[in-house]
Amino acid sequence: MTDVVRIGDVAEIHRGTIAANTTDIIAGPGFFGLAEIANSGVVTRSPELGADLERAFILQKDDIVVALLGKLGQAAIVTAEAAGSILGRECAAIRVKDGEQRVAARWLFAVLRSSQLRDRAQAAASGATMPRLNIKSLADFTIPMPSPRAQAEALERFDLLEMAILSQAQLLQSLNTLFDAEIELAVAGHALDEDHADQAIQKLREDS
Repeated sequence: MTDVVRIGDVAEIHRGTIAANTTDIIAGPGFFGLAEIANSGVVTRSPELGADLERAFILQKDDIVVALLGKLGQAAIVTAEAAGSILGRECAAIRVKDGEQRVAARWLFAVLRSSQLRDRAQAAASGATMPRLNIKSLADFTIPMPSPRAQAEALERFDLLEMAILSQAQLLQSLNTLFDAEIELAVAGHALDEDHADQAIQKLREDS
């Protein structure tokens, strides 16, 4: 039977206190808030101008940022590109404790993406008008903890599936582009070249 562990026993949890910059001026470190979580961790904003960054929490690679407001429990993992960004308010950062060998950060992130954990976050929220998840509740969530080897094997399978999904998405985008081009040719009065279209589709499949 797979062991379970409290998130708070294997990781530190920090709450963000800094707001995002609302101007077009991009200066200083990056900002990682609710919008960045929704955008799979891509950082495009900076902290609020004049914010006291001495009290800010600075993110490291493989930290997991979780939404405490809005889409409760939605999470994104911090990439090397986003490392050094400032944690935004209404978000929590989960960082696996130094020396903790039982759980990998990417495994923890995968578990947090599950519907069970998102449902648990919704159930644990408080507040009628704007439900919020507090970090104490987040720390008390339990997660399955298979062996490090089993975690690594599962993550390898997840990676393969994500690569396949990305490949199919790229193929679909290319086919849509080809489809639009064929429509434009037809509307302009050019004859459709079925052989050319078939060859293009076959090449797209091979490239994917």
